[in-house]
Amino acid sequence: MKVHNRKIQGSLQIIIKTARALNQILPWTIAIFTGGQLIVSLQPYLTVFLSARVVDLLSVHAKMEQVIALIVLSGAGTYTLIFLGKYFDSKRNVRGLDLYWAILWRMNRVLMKCPYSEVEKTKLRTQQEEIIQAYRMSGYGPWKIPEILMELISGCVMIVMSIVMGGVVFLPVQGERVPWATVVMLALTIVSVIVSVVSQRQLLLLNQQSIGDMGKIFMKENYLLSYMDEQKAAKDIRIYQQQNEIIGQLASAFGVFHTFIFQRGKKEARNLALRSCFAQLLTVASYVIVCIRAVNGVYSIGAVVQYVGAIVQLSEGIRMLASSLQMIQIQAPFCKKFLDYIDIDEHSESEESGKKMLAPENVQEITFDHVYFSYKKDGNYVLKDISFSLRRGEHIAMVGMNGSGKTTCIKLLCRLLEPDSGTIYLDGTDIKTYTRESCWKLFSAVFQDFQMFALPIGENIAGSTIYSQERIMKSLNDCGMGDWIKRQNKGLNQELFRVNEDGINVSGGESQKLAIARALYFNRPFIIMDEPT
Repeated sequence: MKVHNRKIQGSLQIIIKTARALNQILPWTIAIFTGGQLIVSLQPYLTVFLSARVVDLLSVHAKMEQVIALIVLSGAGTYTLIFLGKYFDSKRNVRGLDLYWAILWRMNRVLMKCPYSEVEKTKLRTQQEEIIQAYRMSGYGPWKIPEILMELISGCVMIVMSIVMGGVVFLPVQGERVPWATVVMLALTIVSVIVSVVSQRQLLLLNQQSIGDMGKIFMKENYLLSYMDEQKAAKDIRIYQQQNEIIGQLASAFGVFHTFIFQRGKKEARNLALRSCFAQLLTVASYVIVCIRAVNGVYSIGAVVQYVGAIVQLSEGIRMLASSLQMIQIQAPFCKKFLDYIDIDEHSESEESGKKMLAPENVQEITFDHVYFSYKKDGNYVLKDISFSLRRGEHIAMVGMNGSGKTTCIKLLCRLLEPDSGTIYLDGTDIKTYTRESCWKLFSAVFQDFQMFALPIGENIAGSTIYSQERIMKSLNDCGMGDWIKRQNKGLNQELFRVNEDGINVSGGESQKLAIARALYFNRPFIIMDEPT
């Protein structure tokens, strides 16, 4: 029992930490969700309580003024809570959509901010894909936390209010020799809760067991879908007649997913039917017991309305509390993955990265001194004992066979990667003395796998919405694209790629010249070109 309690406490701590992270990502999110749910949970009890009082007044032939006043009070209170609940519902709907994209943005920020060495590994992208697919498949992960907290609050409120308003039904009354009603009510309540909890757990475990395998299938499916949508791939697909192979792979993935959904649907229908059956038995039993006691004069007629309403809500409240605690335990590992993932970019500067700012304009020489590097850190070096110097103003060509390490050398030079051993010096100072960001300002680069974006040409070259048109035009002229830009209808505001109908596609050579123009525009001390021809 102690181990189980510690597990629940640990899971709850992770959920609370995740809730705090969500509030940092999108402020007031948790308050909007839980505050609205608190009001929604209280509304039925206010309605039942006031309705019971109205029935009691009518049963004793109270003055019409009293009845009308209570009805007005009941209506005003009920509709006030309904209005507040709807207000929070509307806020929650909008905030839920905002939260979905805000979490995705926060996760994508990790890929943008983390060390480049992590981006090159498949592990980071696999982690992100697992987090996203766990939610899309089964609703697991940070997106679900507001709903879990809402269910937890609802369960607690319903249990407390139901006991306050209807707990007396479970107590034996004067004149009953055998507390049969108490035994029946407790038995039905316990059985109803057990059935609900067990059926809910079966569904949760089914989803949890399927996430790993289904996540791998989704990753492959998403890759194939992106391959089909990618315009560059359209030529290869047709020339090598890959249509049937790709469609077959997608059909296989969809088939596995369909089987999973079908099995889950059958279990959900069966469990829901069983749960509803026992809930109805509890409702019928409460009606019978309360009505018998009312006939015997133990309860007033209004009490029948209040007690039955409260008992029906009690069973649901216990189920919701148990379900939310179960869900907290199951959600905790997925939320832990999310917290660990978004924590990566908070520590993107490794211990090897210095704090000193570099003045790029003052650097005159870069030296590789016996540099070694391997991607898998297993001693299988891509670069082994490399030493050379680059001096400002020199033009140097590096020649080698495919796979000989030229691109890796450039990544080390630009400080996208760090050497396993050896040192890179800037004017005699270890490059690790400086921050990575300040070192990046030392270089303009046209990489072998350079990337232009679906943005206006000017923004592509300048990397910003604010830029000097004169400098961009000079860069375009210097790389032979001056006449080309003049032929574009929107000039520097012309969007690249046909993401929308205003965009234009460019050839591989044109795109490469634009990348060269970008390197020239930044006018940094060292320009690096990885196979620019």
